[in-house]
Amino acid sequence: LGANQLSGPIPPELGNLSNLQELVFYDNQLSESIPPELGKLSNMKMLNLGRNQLSESIPPELGNLSNLQFLYLYNNQFSDSIPPELSNLSNLKVLILSKNKLSGSIPPELSNLSNLQGLDIEFNQFSSPIPPDLGNLSNLQYLKLGDNQLSCSIPPELGNLSNLKVLSLNFNKLSGSIPVEFGNLSNLKYLYLSYNQISGPIPPELGNLSNLQYLYIYSTQISGAIPPELGNLTDLEKLGLSYNKLSGSIPVEFVNLSKLDELYLSSNLFTDLPDLSSLMNLN
Repeated sequence: LGANQLSGPIPPELGNLSNLQELVFYDNQLSESIPPELGKLSNMKMLNLGRNQLSESIPPELGNLSNLQFLYLYNNQFSDSIPPELSNLSNLKVLILSKNKLSGSIPPELSNLSNLQGLDIEFNQFSSPIPPDLGNLSNLQYLKLGDNQLSCSIPPELGNLSNLKVLSLNFNKLSGSIPVEFGNLSNLKYLYLSYNQISGPIPPELGNLSNLQYLYIYSTQISGAIPPELGNLTDLEKLGLSYNKLSGSIPVEFVNLSKLDELYLSSNLFTDLPDLSSLMNLN
């Protein structure tokens, strides 16, 4: 029943549909809370309530949906924290809670979701550090934690996510250095670290990310020279390093970035610019 004009609360009687496998109400005007009775739908594989006006807490009873594979609760007005009971969803593949008013800490128990391929909790109000336990999610392909208030350093354990394709940590309060372990993310295509308080040099190990297409590290405190190893990123299309404290020469190895169509280096302390006229795709 997605993309209609349904309004009012979700009827708790839906919890009696014991054989229901998919419940799709995205893009409506449903309001009030999720009825805890939905936690009785033990055969449910997909629950999609995205883009509504649902509010209050996410009911911990959803942790009883033992067969659930896809849980979409994005673009609502949920508040409070993520119930740790969601870590019981052993078959869950995708969890999207973005664009709500969720707060508190990211439950380290989410690391129990061994089948999880996608975790998106962007545009909320989460604070405290990123749990290092998330580095145990070996099947994860995208991890989106941007636009929150996450603090402290980036856990190096995230470098264990060998299947990761997208890592978004933009617009937080993260500090410390970029973990050299990120150089192990051999399948990574998109890395977003902008608008944080991270500092120190760019690790030359990022030059190992042969599949990387987008690298954005705007408006941080990173400093030192750009490592010439970034010239190994031959699939790179977009590189944004503006508004930092980078210095020295821009590596001549950038001439190897033949697919590059966007390069942003303004508001740094560079002293030399090589001839990049051979980069024919550059805007």
